[in-house]
Amino acid sequence: MRRPIVAIGLLLLAGSTLVHADDIVKLEDCPMPVRETIGAHLGGGTIKEIERTTDHGRVLYEVDVIVGDAIMEFDVAEDGTFLLEDDADDDDDGDDADEDDDAEGDDVDGDDGDEEEGAEWDEQARQSAARAGISLTPIADKVAFSSTITHPYLPLSTVRTTELVGDDERVMREVQPDTKLIGGVECLVLAEKEYEDGELTEISYNYFAQDAAGNIYYFGEDVDDYEDGKVVGHGGAWLVGRNAREPCLFMPADLTIGLMFKPENVAPNPQEWDRIDTTCASLRVKAGRYENVLVVAETDVPGRWQERKYYARGIGLISENQDLNLVKIHAYGAPRGHAELRR
Repeated sequence: MRRPIVAIGLLLLAGSTLVHADDIVKLEDCPMPVRETIGAHLGGGTIKEIERTTDHGRVLYEVDVIVGDAIMEFDVAEDGTFLLEDDADDDDDGDDADEDDDAEGDDVDGDDGDEEEGAEWDEQARQSAARAGISLTPIADKVAFSSTITHPYLPLSTVRTTELVGDDERVMREVQPDTKLIGGVECLVLAEKEYEDGELTEISYNYFAQDAAGNIYYFGEDVDDYEDGKVVGHGGAWLVGRNAREPCLFMPADLTIGLMFKPENVAPNPQEWDRIDTTCASLRVKAGRYENVLVVAETDVPGRWQERKYYARGIGLISENQDLNLVKIHAYGAPRGHAELRR
């Protein structure tokens, strides 16, 4: 499954020594680009506070949004840019990080801390699944699956092909005409062709099945990495029945705010944690404007949400980090050239 190169963060800068508070401002006092970006990321929440700050001479707007019982925080630059987490640290030479590593003694890389926090996040995901009545071991639990995917926010059996485009990226997502048996379960096959600067870099074949409650499970992926038109590797490939016993919950039927789950869980890699942020966002992309958008926060680093994916009801994925956005949709069948992706 594709992993975006650019990672968006929900910035938690309360303890930063780089940002200095100026004043609290109202939404109407912010520049128009800032207001538009805040509106796009409210996700049905309510603004708690907007703080105008400066970071090494750069004006930022720190936004606190109340979403249910949670507080979501992010930064917006004066030109309306929704900031990358790396951008907040561009002027930091990493001295603080080095000092922290030294303070940890022999654990220079912080691996022990990462493992401990990862275990805590795993437990949160298990508890979330239990509260939602979701099985994390569906094969062992003899859950009945279907290759027909009808989840309202990922209706792969209806919307069969989509194209998303970024500055130098293009991704073609195409549901294949044939299913495939993975771990004894008939799965829908979603092929993704990825291009960078016009060159094919990867084709992945992703396998999904849905249970009777509407939960979508991910049974793994076959991956072909390309360079100069030739397959050069198979990075990130995994399959139930090969190097995994159970599929992973990819899209829960229960979209309760704050629900956490693991769409990939094949240690040591790949692993990923996801969290439902909202189902009430609004987002405009080239393909149109969408309301009631599902926003899923993602990370492979425990303790820090790095990325966001946006799903529109009746369509599926419409944006990754607002850098890769939906431009074309094709429903009910395959366009010319679709069959070439059969594996």
